[in-house]
Amino acid sequence: MVHRKINLQEDTQAWEHEKYSMRRLPAFTLSRLLGPKTGERGSILDTSENVDLTSLTRNTVVVATALLRHIYNTSVDGIFDNGLAVTKKSVKSWLDLLTSQPRSPQLLSGKNNPLVSTLHQILTRYTNEARVTFLKADKRDPEWAFYDITRATMAAYAVKPAAFDFLLTMAILAYLGVIYVFLQYFPKLYAMMVRLASPQKSKTH
Repeated sequence: MVHRKINLQEDTQAWEHEKYSMRRLPAFTLSRLLGPKTGERGSILDTSENVDLTSLTRNTVVVATALLRHIYNTSVDGIFDNGLAVTKKSVKSWLDLLTSQPRSPQLLSGKNNPLVSTLHQILTRYTNEARVTFLKADKRDPEWAFYDITRATMAAYAVKPAAFDFLLTMAILAYLGVIYVFLQYFPKLYAMMVRLASPQKSKTH
């Protein structure tokens, strides 16, 4: 456990729980990272393939048991047995849900975000106090401009192959060649047709 004092002079908070701690709300951040400025914290490669499912299931049981013992002030063992047991199947389903949706702040802040709506629906099954609250940016944070995703329509066209263009070009050239030859030799052809069509004069002796 690392206890770190909150520096109010900093523009941004190092960990997420510091915003709640400044409002005197009990909060903590549970992470395997040693520091808030680690490159892995801001990586986009947090896919399910990089997660050890066995370790995640074990850690989920440990954290959930510790929270329930603290909230209900009990030391009873076997809290998550039988129907409440944490299984790899349930953890994997949650992991697939979280990694299948984008989790950037500008998308999660939308009112119709599918991930937030799904989490809200699941929580309403187990508690009556689940609600979604939309908060404005803290004044202590710098001014961030979150832009929504760009929606565009992509059009795809099926075109003929290059061989079709070549054959079409050759056909056009052949057609133009026939027209050219016909126009070049049309006078001779016309004279020949006239001679053949005119009656021959009979010879007199």
